[in-house]
Amino acid sequence: MFLFISDVKYQVKQKRTSNFKRDSVRSEMKSFMSCALELTTVMPFKWYLSRYMCFYCEQTFVDSLKLKQHTKQAHREIKINKVMKRIGPIKRIKWDITEIKCKKCEEQMSNIEEFIIHARKHNLFFDSDVVMENLYVFRLSDDGMFCVHCGEGFKFFTPLLRHTNKYHNKSEKFICDICKESFVLKGTLRSHIENVHSDMPYRCRLCPNWFPTRRAYSNHTETSHRTGKFSCPHCTETLSSRYLRNMHLATKHDLKTKQFGCDVCAKVFFRKSSLIGHKARAHLKERSATCHVCGLKAFDVHALKLHMAVHDNARPLFSCVHCGKVFKWKRCLALHKRRKHQHE
Repeated sequence: MFLFISDVKYQVKQKRTSNFKRDSVRSEMKSFMSCALELTTVMPFKWYLSRYMCFYCEQTFVDSLKLKQHTKQAHREIKINKVMKRIGPIKRIKWDITEIKCKKCEEQMSNIEEFIIHARKHNLFFDSDVVMENLYVFRLSDDGMFCVHCGEGFKFFTPLLRHTNKYHNKSEKFICDICKESFVLKGTLRSHIENVHSDMPYRCRLCPNWFPTRRAYSNHTETSHRTGKFSCPHCTETLSSRYLRNMHLATKHDLKTKQFGCDVCAKVFFRKSSLIGHKARAHLKERSATCHVCGLKAFDVHALKLHMAVHDNARPLFSCVHCGKVFKWKRCLALHKRRKHQHE
């Protein structure tokens, strides 16, 4: 394939235009966020492992009301420059806009669009299209809440966040399955999982996956990385499970094995349980097991048990003697020491 000089110049120009647009959006959003934090009562917050988290000190709360009370009392005075450095260039912040009041003139507003218009009275001008497309806003309530974009109601925050990411998130399409944070780039999501969720106690040494329990880790290694145990009678290949051997026989040697076909999409499975799971996830969207603490819906009881470890406050805590950080699992503490305090 050959490229003419004109083609190369066009590609370079396209890239420069794209970079300029991206930098312009970053600058506009950073300016708006700085103004919103300093001049309004909107509240930034985080959501981690099915709990609300204070944006400033990372203390966690089950109830949004307690988070709001804490933020007002503990962080009444904030240093904007220090906060903006922590946000970084492309961080997308979650905002609670239940109450929007201008700190300069005490005027109340019902939404962000009204604040953007109001800010002009104070000689502050923002591109409303850029702000509204890149802002991540919610109205938090412990008695159920509604999507600010379409009005759909939700009892808990997790399904609301999932709905927002799926239907109203134009710029960020890669979503973390653990905390539902969303990202523009797949690589950024991968880095997020490695850096933020690496305190899960069981890490696979053969791939980047982390697991909350020994059982989940064992299931993963047995199905994905175990050395071959089931030999193919027609070639020298060995497979890690009977299921994979059956698949190998059907796909490589065209030999019939017992198969289960999906009557919706015609996809074929070699186990009946796999077919049932596929239909529940792909077609019926059934999540039959519900967490009584946060309302998260899981596909089955086993998945719910893995999730419940998040709410296990009775589990003994392990504290790092070097920095005081606390972990739910002793294995997490050991991993933390190796990574952060190896030479201390």
